[in-house]
Amino acid sequence: MPSLRVVRRVALPVAAVAVLAAVGCSSGSGDSASDTSTGATSDDATTSSTAPPTTAVPADPVAELASWSLPAALSRTACGAEGSTIRCASGLDANRSSSSAVLQIDPAAGSVQQVARIPKALHDAAGTTFGGRMLLIGGGESEVATAAVVDTSSANPSRIGQISEPRSDVAAVASGDTLVVVGGYDDTDITAGVLTSTDGVTYTEVGQLVTPVRYPAVAALDGKVYAFGGKTRTPDGNDSQTADIQRIDPATGVVTLVGQFPEPIGHMVAAVLDGTIYVMGGRTGTGTSLTDSSAIWRFDPATGTVTPAGNLPKPVTDSTLAVVDGNAWLIGGERDGTPIDDVVVVRPAQR
Repeated sequence: MPSLRVVRRVALPVAAVAVLAAVGCSSGSGDSASDTSTGATSDDATTSSTAPPTTAVPADPVAELASWSLPAALSRTACGAEGSTIRCASGLDANRSSSSAVLQIDPAAGSVQQVARIPKALHDAAGTTFGGRMLLIGGGESEVATAAVVDTSSANPSRIGQISEPRSDVAAVASGDTLVVVGGYDDTDITAGVLTSTDGVTYTEVGQLVTPVRYPAVAALDGKVYAFGGKTRTPDGNDSQTADIQRIDPATGVVTLVGQFPEPIGHMVAAVLDGTIYVMGGRTGTGTSLTDSSAIWRFDPATGTVTPAGNLPKPVTDSTLAVVDGNAWLIGGERDGTPIDDVVVVRPAQR
């Protein structure tokens, strides 16, 4: 584990602050006028008052309910794309019981088949395709988290490795040839450590989040990983949510607070469509005052800002996302705390 890193604060670019104000950004759980980094010292954390070049804003994506649905309600599952298909494992069923089912989904045909079972029923695991395998990372059952990494690609899913400590409510994404694991909960504390792996089997802590979170959304673009919002803990020990957007450099372990949402948000998903990051759905608010959201946000890495980019057909939280043929498929999720069988497809505007 790396040694204790230096924490720095520098001003956000003037242009970034202006755009945040334009979309009505409140302070959330952090200071919107600061840019905080953890990790090794890097020029990547420096700022300038010069506004970035103006670029054309993509048209809003098109989101609609798929013509098909899941055979049964399912939330908090973990999915990854395998060519033109999606493989999902674990989750919560309509009774909010953990599942061991592995589903193979052909979104073009609208077919869903159970093809295997994982060794232990779980939910709130991270899932992603990496190195030709659909990996299930962490997860929990009855408030007990696991550190297991399971390869779900075969008819007989098996444990192939483990992360450094048990984590549920965790997220993972591939950035080039590096798998990055972000956030989570170890049954006691919200975990700050950022883990990376080059083989999907062994994992190393390379840095720590500025704001430790569980249930963040993550996306990778141009060699950086972005963690959006999530559930956090206030200084007095109460659970809440954060508006923070954190940038992770997998190569150096530097984590930088680069922006904020207009209000605290968690339990959402994120995807890269035609080179643009979109964050979708989730729950907004703090404490127990949470509201399911249908919002789609467009994120600009150059300024650290988010702007509205349309809406999902209905509010949804705790969905899972996979991108197939350039389209994002939101699988299941929850509405008003109840698992649903909906499938939503989000397409770039020109498709």
